[in-house]
Amino acid sequence: MNKNDISLYNILVESDNYLTTKEISQKIGCSEKTVRNSLDRIEKELDNLKIKYEMTRKQSKGIKLEVEEDYDINETRDFLILDLLKNNRNYLQDLKDKYYLSYNEIRRQIVLISYKLKSYGIEIEIKQKQGILLKANEENINNYLKTFLEERIDNDIDKFINYYYDTTKIKITDRIIEEFQIEEKIILKEYARNYLRILILNATNDNNLKKLNIKTNCWVESIREKVKLYLNIEMTNKDIYQIKNFIKSKDFIQNIEFKELKDSKIYELIENIDNHFKQIGEEFIYDNKDLIYNLKDHIKLTLYKIKNKENIRNPICNEIKEEYPYYFNEVFKVVEEFNKGNKNIITIDEIPYIVIYIITIEKSTHHRRTKAIVVCNYGAGISKYLIEILKNNLEWIDFEKSISIEEIDSMNLEDYLIFSTMNLEGYDYIKIPANISENYIKNLKTDMIKKNSNYLKLFSKNLFKEKATIYSKKEAIDLIVKNSNDLNLVTKDYIDTVKYREKLDSTEIGKQMVLLHGDDSFVKKSHISFYKLEKPIQWQEDKVKYIFLIAVKKTEYEKYDMRDFFRQIIKLKDNMDLLEKVKTLNDLKDALTN
Repeated sequence: MNKNDISLYNILVESDNYLTTKEISQKIGCSEKTVRNSLDRIEKELDNLKIKYEMTRKQSKGIKLEVEEDYDINETRDFLILDLLKNNRNYLQDLKDKYYLSYNEIRRQIVLISYKLKSYGIEIEIKQKQGILLKANEENINNYLKTFLEERIDNDIDKFINYYYDTTKIKITDRIIEEFQIEEKIILKEYARNYLRILILNATNDNNLKKLNIKTNCWVESIREKVKLYLNIEMTNKDIYQIKNFIKSKDFIQNIEFKELKDSKIYELIENIDNHFKQIGEEFIYDNKDLIYNLKDHIKLTLYKIKNKENIRNPICNEIKEEYPYYFNEVFKVVEEFNKGNKNIITIDEIPYIVIYIITIEKSTHHRRTKAIVVCNYGAGISKYLIEILKNNLEWIDFEKSISIEEIDSMNLEDYLIFSTMNLEGYDYIKIPANISENYIKNLKTDMIKKNSNYLKLFSKNLFKEKATIYSKKEAIDLIVKNSNDLNLVTKDYIDTVKYREKLDSTEIGKQMVLLHGDDSFVKKSHISFYKLEKPIQWQEDKVKYIFLIAVKKTEYEKYDMRDFFRQIIKLKDNMDLLEKVKTLNDLKDALTN
């Protein structure tokens, strides 16, 4: 078999589909006639070697070759490949005796191996007197060895490594990896450790000592320096590039643990987030296992970047904080508490990413706080119409279905908000007409918001100030928190937690608004203060005119519908004229329920 025959054989064996002679000729770069001649020679060679095969030719589809593998000899063939690659002068007789195979069988196996190695630029020739000759350079052999070991990485790879490589080189490689783990304070799981062993064991020396033109991170540099020190190998750019790609890959990130923050600690952080949101009435975070798993991987990736001194500045940090202050503030609290016992390892820039995952979970689970049904006896068409109209306008309510008045007594409606087109004796419900107009929906929406806006109870005249004369950020915090303290709503230490929170990260959310808050464990009674300044003052990034102090106990978030409060705050940002027109506490409440 010539070079074209071997290329054709490999193409057919590796393909699961039929291939036409035209497709094959284009792949190999020869005529279709040459392909047909090659096919004849391949069949003849397979017959001579007594290899079981089936070559199918179909006029409409093309050609397909299936070679039956002898699974009993697979491992023998693996070790035979390694013997051949060692390039010690092998003789058929010696290999026949070593592997307890017949002369014909050992020859058959070597021919099959030669077909496989040919595509890697490695040629094997059987000479009667000279033995088995290997024609290949070190790079080609290492390229194939890398592939060979990768394919067996989950199948007792040590036996292949120990068989092929010098014991001293293996020990030095393992020492390099061990020192790397100690210095970088990481633990490599079996897959990552073995993959690095493969890359280091197959590294080749760059005899030209070219200057590196690959931008590497500190972990890659650490490995490169150790390989040079202990193995006296100045790795080629290709070797370094392969290590860099692996260290940045998902396979690597998933197979390491950080000594400062092991996987169990990452899960602890996620569970802390979940428990925190459950305490404030949000029970949807931990249900989505796929997204939680992805969040764990993302946190590990961030730790990896921190370790490698990579820039992890989040370009959307302010945007997320301004658009989703509710989630941002709550995640911030959990992370801040977690960091106290874990060397501040989760940065502020990581919080928006966690928020994004939570928002994704919320949207993927169609989470809503309030469940509702519609009672209607005007037929399926009108019932469906009412459901859709209400869904589109009262987006915070989950309208599950429509029922007839005859079905109402058979249902447990204790946890449902009831909308009905008819009178219902003995039930608390909202009456709606069958022909809902746009004006009716507008009024209903306003009424519903006001009815469910328990956060309005947190405001009082003593906590409201319009045209406040304040000249600095420090003065604003001191004055507003002092007022809460004078009213015995917070302890005297609460002001320190507000300043500390502001020091960690500004609570500005854009449009001249600030949402001040501190540690709720220092809050005696939940409340919200509002100060409208006579003139804007410089805060941190922007000038600020509207200041809210949100001093609400975590356990009372659900009681006061705080999620709705934050939703209304975001709506206000699109209509700042409402805040500008606020002169009284009632004006503020109207603005928050518009």
